[in-house]
Amino acid sequence: MTGDSLIRPTGEPSRRDWIAVMSAMLGAFMAVLDIQITNSSLKDIQGALSATLEEGSWISTSYLVAEIIMIPLTAWLVQLLSARRLAVWVSIGFLFSSLLCSLAWSLESMIVFRAMQGFTGGALIPLAFTLTLIKLPEHHRAKGMALFALTAMGVPQLFLIPFVPLMMKKISPKWLCAIGFGLFGGASFLSGVLNPDFAGEQFNHIQIIRALGQPLVMVTISLIATAYVMPQDAGSASSLFNILRNLGGAIGIALLATLLDSWAKVYFDYLREALVPSNPQVAERLALLTEKLGSEQAALAKLSEITHQQAAIMAYNDAFHCIGIALGVSMIAVLLTRKLPAGTTGTAAH
Repeated sequence: MTGDSLIRPTGEPSRRDWIAVMSAMLGAFMAVLDIQITNSSLKDIQGALSATLEEGSWISTSYLVAEIIMIPLTAWLVQLLSARRLAVWVSIGFLFSSLLCSLAWSLESMIVFRAMQGFTGGALIPLAFTLTLIKLPEHHRAKGMALFALTAMGVPQLFLIPFVPLMMKKISPKWLCAIGFGLFGGASFLSGVLNPDFAGEQFNHIQIIRALGQPLVMVTISLIATAYVMPQDAGSASSLFNILRNLGGAIGIALLATLLDSWAKVYFDYLREALVPSNPQVAERLALLTEKLGSEQAALAKLSEITHQQAAIMAYNDAFHCIGIALGVSMIAVLLTRKLPAGTTGTAAH
């Protein structure tokens, strides 16, 4: 960074400082929005490219891995090109690679273009994070982290995020973060009771709990992680923070996809052991399906489809339980972090 960015800001940020931070936030929003759109439509993309669940997970993983490669280079590229030039070039590259993704003709081409997206968009989030650290003084850091969290939130969370900096003036960020992890983990356990009758209405209250917990984590965890970071270390701290976050996401996506596939096969084999003609319930169900579908072959195919569905539901329930346990461990871990320095949340002391 330049010499003036090595001085910890203490006064009120100027209009140019806020414009720089907001512009960087817009770039980060573009990168995060792309990830969210892809994840929400991953099933449709997999279907269009004739990809399996395990193969389709590489569409997301390739982006995250390429992003991880780019993130450590961001601080050096800022010194080489300046933040403004770097932002322009990576934005152009990000838009061009996004256009190529819309023209992908196979799974392989989609993975390559998604990697290009991740590489060009990998600098956008660290830029926003770094500028928040070097342009905003400590008493405005909570507002900056709230703005940073806005780039990764959905519509329900947008209404809660502006209140998080205000809550941090009364409640320790560590406790707010722990509460957020607890709500998020509780929502995961509630999600782990799926059955074929589950629909949107059953998920509404779970999504509300998750929406309440996520902003508490996103805003406070960034503040906790950077509370003792000096401006001269902002680039390295931003790279490390985002690398660990994205690496965890890439590993988590790949691990969950693998576990879901493995557990679904295990549960299918377990359920299949009970599907024997001597079982009266199986015989009765098979007779009803044969009468309804017109042939025993069609009835057997339908019974196999139902069994695969039940196995997949059981695998997803286990996955939600694992996520809930991981979030519970995170809730305990965040309470063991160091006490934040005075003034970090906009108050005189914690």
